[in-house]
Amino acid sequence: MSTKRKESKRTEFLGVNHIAQLVNHSNCIFNKIDESNDQGLDAYIEFIENESATGLCIGVQIKSGDSYQSSDKRHAVITADFNHFEYWKNHILPLAGIVYIPEDDSAYWVDLSDHLKDNDLSGPYTVRLSKENILTPDTFQNFYEHFSPYRYKYNSDWNFGKALKGLVPSNNANTRIESIKSLFHFHRNEIESWYYLINQFSIENNFDIENLLIYIMRHLISHGDIYWHDGNIVNESIRKNSKRIIAENFAINEIAKLLRHIDENGIIRGSIGQNIYPIIDLVPDKVEILKKIILNEFTDDDSRAWAGIILINEFQFDDLDRAINFAESMINNFPNSEHREQFELIRDSLKHDGFVDFRG
Repeated sequence: MSTKRKESKRTEFLGVNHIAQLVNHSNCIFNKIDESNDQGLDAYIEFIENESATGLCIGVQIKSGDSYQSSDKRHAVITADFNHFEYWKNHILPLAGIVYIPEDDSAYWVDLSDHLKDNDLSGPYTVRLSKENILTPDTFQNFYEHFSPYRYKYNSDWNFGKALKGLVPSNNANTRIESIKSLFHFHRNEIESWYYLINQFSIENNFDIENLLIYIMRHLISHGDIYWHDGNIVNESIRKNSKRIIAENFAINEIAKLLRHIDENGIIRGSIGQNIYPIIDLVPDKVEILKKIILNEFTDDDSRAWAGIILINEFQFDDLDRAINFAESMINNFPNSEHREQFELIRDSLKHDGFVDFRG
């Protein structure tokens, strides 16, 4: 790699890091896009207000370097081409362009969606950013308020159709992520959105996207850690019907997928397992499905253990002896499991205390 290339990457890193820190300082969420999947965007910003989600997510194109400004240094500049302009103009999320100028140690922004709204794409393919639109911790609220109306502008049928097209498995991961975010942020009170989001979990093969879908599905279920408001609430009738879709369609494939996402934090409060447990609980024949997963020789050790813990938690409230016997069966049937000692502790706690608090 040449010295010039190394310096370019360093400058790029400085710009992305500068903007990420600004966003995080404002208690919002900055998600950097993997460079291998970068089709014209560098990150997503999800706005948080008063410690709760606003329901607004935007895509961001970031440029970094002193060369991204006019000769008189009065404006920052984004240079692109026809393909980028077309991609940005037709994007299913609102887009911002942000330029970081190292010699100013400052970032400037422009609303790319508005800039390209009436653009005929004939060129020139340059966007000028006023340096009055500086992005700092003090001006971040103005940045958010500018994009806030897009919550209502992007809930059209056109946007909905674009989002559905993006879910096609042959599309790359970022296209699917953008479609999922668009459906949730702008169309979450349409039952059709949930039909496709729930079905997407069944056919998805990307672990990170499955995680995103789990996070989204948790909004269908009462959750003590979610502050409900206009920016994230799902209408009760939509929630009821969407939970019915899960109950009628989730089977062994979907529950096995959910189990693979439970990490070392288990199902305690604040963990991803806390989101997964109530989704599994919607499935009427979950007990028989979990048993099948446990007995399947191809089930990985961690998933088998979490399936066992969920069943023990299910049994202990109505039949303590059944819970104790099931813990014993996990010990005897899988003596080489890394979780053997954990089930011994569970069995002993059930015998001594009559209860194990798995959920914190």
